[in-house]
Amino acid sequence: MKKQKSLKLNPEDAPMLPNELSTIFRNKQKSYKMVLILSLIDEYEESHNLTFPLSKIAERFLAYYRHSSSEGMKVDGPPKSEAANWNSYTLSQTKSLLRTPIDALASILEFNNEQQIISFKPSVISLLNDAVIRELREYALTELDSYNNQLASKEGGSNFSLQDTLTEILNSYLEAKTQSFAAHSMGGLFRQSIPEQIRKLPFIDDNYKIQGSIGQGNWANIPWIAIMDKRVTETTQHGEYIVYLFSEDMQSVYLTLLQGVTLPLRERGKKDGYLYLEQKVNEMRELLPLENMHKDDHIHLTTSGLGRDYQVSTVAYVRYDRDHIPDDEHLLADLENVIDNYKIYVNNVLEKATSEPEEKEQVDSFTIAQRIEHIKAYIQQKGFHYPDGLIENLYLSLKTKPFVILAGVSGTGKTKLVKLFAEALGAKGDNH
Repeated sequence: MKKQKSLKLNPEDAPMLPNELSTIFRNKQKSYKMVLILSLIDEYEESHNLTFPLSKIAERFLAYYRHSSSEGMKVDGPPKSEAANWNSYTLSQTKSLLRTPIDALASILEFNNEQQIISFKPSVISLLNDAVIRELREYALTELDSYNNQLASKEGGSNFSLQDTLTEILNSYLEAKTQSFAAHSMGGLFRQSIPEQIRKLPFIDDNYKIQGSIGQGNWANIPWIAIMDKRVTETTQHGEYIVYLFSEDMQSVYLTLLQGVTLPLRERGKKDGYLYLEQKVNEMRELLPLENMHKDDHIHLTTSGLGRDYQVSTVAYVRYDRDHIPDDEHLLADLENVIDNYKIYVNNVLEKATSEPEEKEQVDSFTIAQRIEHIKAYIQQKGFHYPDGLIENLYLSLKTKPFVILAGVSGTGKTKLVKLFAEALGAKGDNH
C-alpha cells in the first residue's frame, strides 16, 4: 500500500458523508478498519473498479504497516500470537486477519468467500462518487492519524489485552483461591493493573472511578471490576454502575449494567428491596437503547443468595464464556456501547437533579443513600468539590440534630456548602 497523502478540501467543496459512512470508525479499538478502507480506495483509484480481490487488498494492507513500522511510526502490531512484527507476517496471515475488519464493517462491505472478493454493499455503491470517495479518504486518514497519535502517547499501555486478561482470570482464579490471599498477584491485577489500563481507554474520562476486588481479607467467590460515574455513585453498595462479574465456577464473565444491592436491601428489607430494584430496572430499560445486550434475569453467577440479588438488580448484560472470549476489538466495542448507555442514564439523573422546584417530591422519595448521591451530584455539577465523606457527615448530622455548627477558617467554603446543600434539596430564594 502506497504512503497515504491527505487531500485537503475547501469546507465549501467538501460533501457531507452519507450517514452510512459517517460513523464507521466510531468504535476504533484498532486501526485495521481505517487501513482497510484506505486500501480499498487506493485499489479503486488504480483499477476504477468497486470489486476488490482480497489478495490485492491484503498486499496494500500489509505494505502500509511494514512501511509505517520501518519509518519508526507507532502503529498497531499484528496479533501477538501470530507474529512478532509486520515484517515476519505473511500475506496468507494478512488475508485471514482482514476478515476481522471486514466483519466489523459489515454494514457497508460484503465478502464473497468463494471468489475471495470484497465489495461495497449495493446500497452503499449507489451513494458513491468521486467527491464522496475523496471525503471518505479524508475521514479515514483523520481517524487513523488520531488513533496512531494516541498509540504513541500511551505507548506504555499499548500491550494491554482485555481478551488475554479476562482469559487469564477465568483460567487461574480457582487455583489462586487455594493459595494465600495476602499479597497475591491476583489482587494487584484487579486493584491496580486492570483499573489503570481501563482508565487509558479513549472513551473513559475523569468522571469515572475504576475499582476491582477479589475480596476483603478472604477470596471472593465472585470477583469484579466496576466502572462508576462519580456523579451518581462512588461505591458498589448502591447506585448504578458498570461491572465485570466473574461467575463462581469461572466458566463465564458478564459485562453488566446494574445497581448496587447492599444498601437498598439493608434499608428496605429483601422483599421491598427487590421490588425497588425491579422497578428501577424497568425504568432504565425503558429509558436506554441497550442494543446488543441481554435484558433478562438469566445471569448465573452462583447458587447462593447473592446470585439472586444480581439477577434482580441487573439492567442488561453481555455474557462471555471462558472458551470463547472475543478479541479485543469486540470486547472494547461492547464496553464502549455499555458506557454510551450509562452516559445517557447519568445525564438523565443530572438533568433531574438541576430541574425546577416542582421536582421536589421526586427528590423526597429517594432513599437516604440516593439522596446523598443526589446532593453530591448537584454540588459537583455546580463546579464545587468537597472532601470525601463531608456531605455524608453534614447530612447525617442534620438528621440527628437540626442545628449544626460548621467549624473552619474564613474562606473555606462553609457558607457556599450550606447554600448548595439546601438548593440540592429544593430550597430556593423564595421557599427557604
